[in-house]
Amino acid sequence: MTEENKKAFLEVVESERRRLQEIPTSRPLPCIRINDKPVNEMTIKKHFSKINEELDELKEAVLCYCQLNENCSDISGLIPFNSKIAEEAADTITTITTMLEALGIEAEMRDEAQRRVNEKNRNRGRL
Repeated sequence: MTEENKKAFLEVVESERRRLQEIPTSRPLPCIRINDKPVNEMTIKKHFSKINEELDELKEAVLCYCQLNENCSDISGLIPFNSKIAEEAADTITTITTMLEALGIEAEMRDEAQRRVNEKNRNRGRL
């Protein structure tokens, strides 16, 4: 990637960050750096490695919850685990969002894709 492309990418990400900071949102924001390296300089393999790392942390939190709760359904007394699971899930979603942004799949395109998936699931009776 040329210096000009890197600069343009970082400008787009920074512009999106500023826009989202102006509007209260729970939309996942893509990271612009991971381990002091700009995400647009990371290989796809590195992005998937980071996604797998976050997914492993999510699985560990869920499995820990399930070990304490044999049927994995009764949440009474396990609220701290639910919070940990939610945070690990959000980390995973953010890491995937970061990779998508690095691939040039911007927020509007992700939103539209999510609307299509939601509509498809609604039509299938899943929602």
